[in-house]
Amino acid sequence: MTRTYQLKRRAHQQDETRQRIVEAAVHLHETLGPARTSITAIAEQAGVERLTVYRHFPDEQTLFTACTSHYLAANPLPEPADWMQIADPETRLVVALTEIYAYYQRTERMQLTSARDLRCALYWLMRLTSEPGMLSCGSSAFPRTRSSRSWSSSFAVSSVRVRESEGVRE
Repeated sequence: MTRTYQLKRRAHQQDETRQRIVEAAVHLHETLGPARTSITAIAEQAGVERLTVYRHFPDEQTLFTACTSHYLAANPLPEPADWMQIADPETRLVVALTEIYAYYQRTERMQLTSARDLRCALYWLMRLTSEPGMLSCGSSAFPRTRSSRSWSSSFAVSSVRVRESEGVRE
């Protein structure tokens, strides 16, 4: 009779390692921002080698998805259905606003770093156009329409103003 091999202890250790990697990524995304977080930094924070990070997450998109899922599960949005159980409108409003403000206060740092990185990514995407009249994104190019051209110029101007207000000069 052959004995079947089952991953028990090892599977548990793999799950723990994966969890440490995800938690390290969440921590670094919150403190540094997604754009400034490297695989090396995640590995160091999790106490593993870079190769271990890649074994669990073969690409950055997989890691980012796991990180986002973990963060959203740990920080769920307030549930409006709960507020509807409160009969008094004034009390309902106070409870709703208290929960909403608590949520945004709890998630403020992550939202700031993510918004900053998104703004910078869009800014550089607009600057890195390959041809006049084309907006390049990876290997594909999208023709600019009149509305996207005006949006892109106003975005670039507003991005520079925001960056200057943050003390960043180019």
